[in-house]
Amino acid sequence: MRMTRGRIPASVVCTDRSSERGSLLPLIAGLGALVLAFALAAIDIAALYSERSRVQAIADSCARVGAESFDAAALDLVGDDLQVNLTANAVTSSVRLFLKSLDNSRVTLVSARTPDGQTAQVTVRSRWQPPIAVPFLPPAIEVVATGSARLERG
Repeated sequence: MRMTRGRIPASVVCTDRSSERGSLLPLIAGLGALVLAFALAAIDIAALYSERSRVQAIADSCARVGAESFDAAALDLVGDDLQVNLTANAVTSSVRLFLKSLDNSRVTLVSARTPDGQTAQVTVRSRWQPPIAVPFLPPAIEVVATGSARLERG
């Protein structure tokens, strides 16, 4: 075979294009599947973020309820200030009652306490399941959030 400058020999050029027919279809199908998988994963991640925000809002609300669970008869007058004294039992019972009042929240109480008698600290959790099952994401994730609240005289 003799090579000439700038030309491809006719014996090397494939004129039969029937063997190439349909070779682009698997690439397009694979790319489509990949794009679909990423879109489904994005939907699941957005739903997880929304669940995390919801659980955090519930934890903050529980902490506010716990901070307001003081016994009015047990208020102390320190100088010109009223001092609130929270108890762990009062915080826990008021938070449990508040969580029961929520409709279908799927949130459970982990802990409710008062570290200093002035602040209510509440930790709650929820089990999140993706709305659309994607093989490379876990089937369920536990979402935990902690909120704290303190009554301040305004």
